[in-house]
Amino acid sequence: MKSEIKQSGPKYRNKRIVLKLYLVFLSLVILIPLFYVVCISFQSLEEYYKLLWPQALRFDNYKNILSAPYFWQWVVNSGMIAVITLVAVLILGAMAGYVVAKFSSRLVRIVAIIILGALMIPIHMVLMPVFIFSRQLGIINTPWSVIGPSVAFGIPISMYIFRGFFLNIPDSLAEAARIDGASEMEVFMKLMLPMTKPAAATVGIFTFLGSWNGFLFPLIMLQNTSTYTLPVGLATIGTQFSTNYPAQAAAMILVSLPMILIYARFNKLVIQGMVEGAVKG
Repeated sequence: MKSEIKQSGPKYRNKRIVLKLYLVFLSLVILIPLFYVVCISFQSLEEYYKLLWPQALRFDNYKNILSAPYFWQWVVNSGMIAVITLVAVLILGAMAGYVVAKFSSRLVRIVAIIILGALMIPIHMVLMPVFIFSRQLGIINTPWSVIGPSVAFGIPISMYIFRGFFLNIPDSLAEAARIDGASEMEVFMKLMLPMTKPAAATVGIFTFLGSWNGFLFPLIMLQNTSTYTLPVGLATIGTQFSTNYPAQAAAMILVSLPMILIYARFNKLVIQGMVEGAVKG
């Protein structure tokens, strides 16, 4: 009864009002610049310097980008890199998380600490060594020079999220499966992995998002126009002699649109995976 009174009292209502106002403020901070970028994308360059809002919806910027040379090649390049990175991070991260959660030994703990330690390494710190190593392997200007570092930096957080879910699964389930004759791979693939769909959705969304929007490694590793990813390629549009801000705004919208649609489809699983993984880990 006392807890119900506290939650229905004036102080509790005031806290809820303050929290709601704070969330509205944060939403406006994010949405107003985004709305302005969308408006800019429908302006001509002349309108951009004279008017705050477009007089009419002009789709010329989008048409020019969609018909630009290599645009669809950039889409294919980004998609291929993002999908391969996603699959590799999901598989390796899930296996690493399972081993760390279910097999406690000194060697496993040491390896887990080393892998998680990679989260503390700034990406700029390894940029030059990765470039030199990729050049020695002869993979510069190929998708593999971007996929390798993306997978390496994606595995630690993937392992951490999967570990939180595997820790919450009772060991008795795995023991029962082993008694029935299941191998360790069958226990992992058929029993454990299907129980971690929220974790897989969370890892998948953030891995795909990071790879699709990746700019630094593709900019350094990919040197031919035909091998560019979408963010790198679109960054070169409208910048030959001066910056065409409306064209750049349209390019940013096109890059972001696929991820907005994917997140809208899987947002419930992503939120569930982040909450449960943080609580159970």
